[in-house]
Amino acid sequence: MKSNSSSQRTIRTILAIAFLIALLAVILVQQSRIRELQTSKTESNDRATSTHSTRSKSASGDMREFSAATNRKRPDEDLLAQAREEHLETVENQLKEISAPLAEDMASTMFNAEIKEGQSLVTGGYQTADGKNQFTILKPSVIRTPNGSQQIQIASKLIALSQDDTKNTGLDTLATNAKNTLQHAESWEESDVSSTMEQIQNSQGSDYLGEPTAIVAPGEKFNIEMTSDDRNSYTLAGTAELSPTGSGVILKARIQQKEAPKDP
Repeated sequence: MKSNSSSQRTIRTILAIAFLIALLAVILVQQSRIRELQTSKTESNDRATSTHSTRSKSASGDMREFSAATNRKRPDEDLLAQAREEHLETVENQLKEISAPLAEDMASTMFNAEIKEGQSLVTGGYQTADGKNQFTILKPSVIRTPNGSQQIQIASKLIALSQDDTKNTGLDTLATNAKNTLQHAESWEESDVSSTMEQIQNSQGSDYLGEPTAIVAPGEKFNIEMTSDDRNSYTLAGTAELSPTGSGVILKARIQQKEAPKDP
C-alpha cells in the first residue's frame, strides 16, 4: 500500500509540473503575440504618418484631389486600427485570465468535455484551507422553451469531503495536492452521484456547500458565482454547446476557488 501511495504522489507531482509548464508556455505565446501586435501597431502608425507627409507634399498643387483621396482611405485605416486595438485587448485579457492562478492565491481547474445525457461531470479535488477536498458535480441538460427554442441548464453541486469520505466515495482518484489542474474530471452515472450525495448527508465530516444553477442558450457564456460559509469565493464560468452527435452537451469551463482574506 505504501508503494502504491508513493507512486500516486509521484504521478500527481509529475502532472502538476506538466500543467505548470503548459501554462507557462501559453503565457509566453500570448506575451509574444502581444509584442507582435504592439510592434505592428507602431509600424502601421509610422507608415501612416510617412504616407500622409509624402502626400501632403505631392498634392500641394491640387488640394481638392488630395482631400478626396485621403477621405476615401481614412475610414479603412481607422477600421483596421480599431480592429487591431480590440484584438490586442482580447489577447491581453486572455493572458490575464490564464495567468490569474499564478498571481493570486486560488485553486483552479479547466476542462473541455462532452457530457452525455443522463451523466454528470465530477471535477475539482483540490484541498481547501480546512484540509477537505472540494469537488463540483455538473449535470447539464437540454430544455425546450415555450417558443420551441433550446436552452442548456447547468445544475451543479458543490461539496467538500473529508479525507475518509473522499476515499469511501471513490473520489480519491480526483483528489490532488495541485492548486491548478487541466482536464481533471470524470464522467459519473446518476446512480453514482446519488450514492455519493446520500453518503454526504449521513456524514459528520463532509459538507454540502450549495447547488448553483445557470440556464443559457447554446454557445453563450455562463457565469456562476457564490460565497461559501467560510467566505471563500467560488466561480464557475465557461460556455455550453450542444453535442454534434445530439447525445449530450459540451462544456468548456473553468472553476476558480479563491481563499477568503485573512482576518487582521
